[in-house]
Amino acid sequence: MISETEQVYSETIDHLGLVAATIHDIGLIEKIDNLIPINKDKGANLTIGQRIAGMIINGLGFVDTRLYMYAEFLADKPLERLIGKDVLPEYFTDDALARGLDEVAKYGVEKLFASIAYPIALENDLLGDNLHMDTTSFNVFGDDYVDRGLSVNDESLAIPEVNHGHSKAHRPDLKQIVLNMATTGAACFPIWMESHSGNVSDQKVIPESFQRVETFIKSIHDDAKFLYVADSAAYSNCIKHNDNIIWLSRVPERIKICSDLLGSPDDHFSWDDHGNGYKICSIGMRYENVNQYWSIVFSQQAYDRERKTFEKKLSKLDESLNKATWHLSCQNYACKEDAQSAINDFIKKLKYHVADFEIKEVKQYSGKGRPKKNQKPDVLKYCVELKIERNLEEIDRHMRRKGRFVLATNDTESQRITPNEMLLNYKKQSGTESGFAFMKNKDFQVSSIHLHTPHRISALMMIMTLCLMVYCIAQHKLRKALIENSETIPNQNGKETNNPTMLRVFRLFLGIQLLIIVAGSEKQEMLLNLNHIRIKIINLFGSSARSIYGLNSNSDQKNNKI
Repeated sequence: MISETEQVYSETIDHLGLVAATIHDIGLIEKIDNLIPINKDKGANLTIGQRIAGMIINGLGFVDTRLYMYAEFLADKPLERLIGKDVLPEYFTDDALARGLDEVAKYGVEKLFASIAYPIALENDLLGDNLHMDTTSFNVFGDDYVDRGLSVNDESLAIPEVNHGHSKAHRPDLKQIVLNMATTGAACFPIWMESHSGNVSDQKVIPESFQRVETFIKSIHDDAKFLYVADSAAYSNCIKHNDNIIWLSRVPERIKICSDLLGSPDDHFSWDDHGNGYKICSIGMRYENVNQYWSIVFSQQAYDRERKTFEKKLSKLDESLNKATWHLSCQNYACKEDAQSAINDFIKKLKYHVADFEIKEVKQYSGKGRPKKNQKPDVLKYCVELKIERNLEEIDRHMRRKGRFVLATNDTESQRITPNEMLLNYKKQSGTESGFAFMKNKDFQVSSIHLHTPHRISALMMIMTLCLMVYCIAQHKLRKALIENSETIPNQNGKETNNPTMLRVFRLFLGIQLLIIVAGSEKQEMLLNLNHIRIKIINLFGSSARSIYGLNSNSDQKNNKI
């Protein structure tokens, strides 16, 4: 029985303890506060680092909560365990968070992120040899996006414009803002981010960002040397303006030399088998006065996929052309020239078919019954007998391009990578694309933004990238610990794995509650619903996670449940 002087309540912790443990282990709050200090003597209840930590916890809480609802989301969370001493939910007001975004924008979004991310990567051995960069767009809702009176510390830091552009979300009706992000290493760690106006071009932004990354590395006197990797949008400007870095890019098919190579017969190449359905032919190339290695890559899996799609397209085209042929054959024309003109117009539209035709006279007589012998027709018209069939030669020429693409690098002297390693390095580009997919996942729910000041939208994009950073570090840390300790956990199918996604782990932690009993001046706290799998994961995460979940190094299931 609970006496009248006792108070009993619970707070939800779920997977947020793992998120908070990762934030504390990388020193994120302290790093931000060192760069953007705030004086609590003037009435501020939260540091900028604590505000950002609260936003990350909300972002990885997989709840679509607006800024003015943060206090509601955090109301039943043990914030002193998750963020720090004397941190209360009511401190996370819309005004406090908006002012926090303002301070981030004043300092410089890109500058702040780079100053945080690079030391974290160095301290946690997360830097790889490659830096993979790509862009994506985020939709915004509304019409008025004007910054009024924002004073930015660095005048060179431009605030992006919210406007219409090429929508990768297929919503050209909405304005957007573009996120440019680079990842590195086995953890796909986001090492660099920039926000850009909605109508910016990848061809311009990505090569220029390579240079900004290189300048930043030199400014901190680090000797890291990256291989800069991007998709075909970066190629043209890479060969023109990035001769001081080593880059790897896909070659655009619009370039004639590339197009000719893709369409060449198979026996024109000296293929090297790379297994898993890949074969590669590497050649030396000088293009736009830049010495390069080009690798023509053939993927059997891609070929089979593209062939299947093309065959479906051909079948639909056959059906459409047969209908058009029937209608054309039913027409009568006043003269041969009109009939020929109609045929010419029809043939011009044929790409994968050829036509065989004959123009015939159509005699028309007035009156009823069969015309008399030698009776001249009253009207003479013309019709077309038309047959079409597939152009096998053109189809074969088109099919040669299927499953092929060309990679290029300017690494002809330093030999950071050999030509045969180009494919392996390029395929890691998927890490950046996976990061974008995570941000746009319906669980994360940040693909649409409802702020109405561009500088705050830009700052929020940095918060989103920090969410991805924390997620990637947590996932990499757990996978590494599972392998080192020869441990496994069950996946969603019940099979044991040492390579789980963090999203799966987060769902395993749903239902963990912190029970709090207050009796006078005494306060007791107990964790509910800790089973052996959850305890195993917490212990693998380390001391910060054990402290948040109230475990010691020798904890087991028996002494951690009520």
